[in-house]
Amino acid sequence: METAEIWSYALQLLSLTVGLYNRFPIIKMTMKQPGFLENLVSLVRSRHTFLRLQVIKLVKQLIELSASSPTPAGKKFYFSIIERDNLLAPILETYMADYTDRDNIAESTVRSLFQCIVDIKDRVRIPYY
Repeated sequence: METAEIWSYALQLLSLTVGLYNRFPIIKMTMKQPGFLENLVSLVRSRHTFLRLQVIKLVKQLIELSASSPTPAGKKFYFSIIERDNLLAPILETYMADYTDRDNIAESTVRSLFQCIVDIKDRVRIPYY
């Protein structure tokens, strides 16, 4: 089994865990670990497109979870981690470096992420967006 496949399974497991069990303290404690998500988002620079897509979808999922939280503390939780670890910078850098005029799945996923941010910005007060 290749390293990229192992990372892919790890990202799928994390995405599933965050999506289903985000209210449990152990998940939030794991996310708070300095550099945890930052190291995962660095996979967006991988040569494997499927890893790039999974990382972008994970970040989008975190943003959507923050916006859908019923409490102000819940809204701040993932947004503060995204800001602290600067998770959008590697995604934007990769998007700008690989930008072409053609429409492909990676660019479409990045545009979907930023469309999600724009939609959420209209519904939720996010001071740094």
